[in-house]
Formats: sequence, structure tokens, C-alpha cells
Amino acid sequence: MSEKPDYFIGVDVSKLTLSICVLHKNTINHFEISNNKSDIIAFFAMYANMRSYATFENTNTYNYDLMRAFDELGLSYSRLDAFKFSHFLKHNSKNKTDKSDAYAIALYGSKFYDELGKNEFSEEFALIKSYQSGLTQLNKISTQIQNFNEALANIDNQTLKEAMFEVLETTKEQKKKVEDEVFELICSIVPQTGQIIKENKGFGKSFAVYVLPLIYLNKARSSNELASYIGLAPMSYESGTSVKRGMHISGGAKLARNCLFMCSLTASKYNEHFSAIYKRLIKNGKGKKVALCAVARKMLVFVKNFYFKDDR
Repeated sequence: MSEKPDYFIGVDVSKLTLSICVLHKNTINHFEISNNKSDIIAFFAMYANMRSYATFENTNTYNYDLMRAFDELGLSYSRLDAFKFSHFLKHNSKNKTDKSDAYAIALYGSKFYDELGKNEFSEEFALIKSYQSGLTQLNKISTQIQNFNEALANIDNQTLKEAMFEVLETTKEQKKKVEDEVFELICSIVPQTGQIIKENKGFGKSFAVYVLPLIYLNKARSSNELASYIGLAPMSYESGTSVKRGMHISGGAKLARNCLFMCSLTASKYNEHFSAIYKRLIKNGKGKKVALCAVARKMLVFVKNFYFKDDR
């Protein structure tokens, strides 16, 4: 980024309110406003005309009005990586309140300003995220009903069995409908979608739904940055007894990471390129899960570098 702003704004977002901390030189000011677009625009209008920069955590849909307002005002902002910020927050203060969190967010923005990238709100990707969350809920419902049906196997209750069967069938129909709609939306946003699925075994609709939007949205990042963002960059913690844990994967975009891992199961068997990688890792003594995680990362990097290399 360019020259540092004069005002660093930290916003702790909740469903109904925004706790705000403004750092300016040696002054610290705290405010609280309602979490609705009109109040947000009214409060931040003056900061949009000054050299200001805002940061806040990614809190599901509760920060959407904040982002919409910032875009409308032209106020620069960044959503913080929750995993990285959580470690900063642990060492900043022993007390955890909305006010202290807002201060920590503002402080984090001022200290790491040069490393944070400017964000913009996308209505299309917000819609895709809602589809993803909806599909996750439908999957959970299907699993719960299937487990319940297994428990009913030795019970003579035909009425309940028929009711559960109908609910399960309806859930499957709705899931397919949602999958088809979001897939069509993604194809319209990411033109490479059809080509990627057609040319690569193991890359199905789930890959398109959960992974491709993140690749497209972060196409300006390097492959390593993208892998780290999704949570496929192994990390080690060497402190006390935790050194025994070795390298492990955590944080990141859970839905995309889980989808990539499931896709790697298919690709390691039926995709000639990734099957060779998997077999080589196993031959070199790697565990099956470690090899699959490596294949998942290779799949991500392959798509990013091959299909989005000129789209930056």
C-alpha cells in the first residue's frame, strides 16, 4: 500500500452493534453505533474525506452492511484473517470486551498496514457464500436423517419411517436444485469452470462450488499465498510439548479445504497426473492422509497456475 493513513479504525462487529476504536497519532477514541447501513454511512462519512483505513474481523454476514457502506463512501478497509488475528489478540490484552477488541483490531491494522490488502464487497460472492452455507446445512440434515433411519431399523414404526423417507427425498431434491443454481451462477462468473471440470478427473461440481470462487476472488495472490489462505500450508509450533506435534494443517477456509481433500480421494485414484504424485509420496514413506493433503494442495496450485495464469 501507499503512504500510511492518519486514522486507523478498528471495528468489532456484532449482529446489532458496531464497537469502534479510532487511533489518531497519540489519541484513542471509542464509539458505538447500530449495525445498519444508514447509521454506518452517517458516522464514517467524515473519515472517508480524511486519510483513514478501517479493519475488522470476518463475521459471517454481519459485516456486509459495513462493507457496502465503506465501498459507497470510498473508505479503504481490510477484513482480517481470523486465525492470524486471534494470536495477536491473545497477547494484546487479558480482558476481552467489545471495546478492547475494537482497539486491538485498530492496533493490528496500524502495525500490519503494509501487509494487508484492500478488500471490496462483492454481492455475487456474498450470494455464492449463502449457497455454500445452505448446502452445508442440507448435507447435515441428510446425514442426521440417515443416521436416525438406521436407528429405526429394528423398530416397527412404519409411519415414522415413511415420514423420514419423505423428508430425506425432499432434502435431496432441494440440495440438487441449490447445487444446480449455484453451479450456473459460478459458470457465469468464472468462465473457466466448465473447462476445468471437463479436462480433469476428480474436479466435479463440489470443486466448482466451494473452491473455484476462492481461486477467482484471490487470483492476484501467489499460489503459496492462496494455499495458506485456504489452509493447505502446513505449520509447526515449537513451544514446549507442542513440538512433538510436528507440521499440521489448521485455520483457513474450512469448506474449500474439506472439499479439496475429498476431491483428492478421487483424483489420487482416477487422475493420472495426481495419482502419480500420490503413489510417489506413499512410496517415499508418507502417510496416506499426508499424501492426500499434498495432492489437494497440488490440485489447488495446478488450477491456479494453469487456468488463471493470464487472469490477474
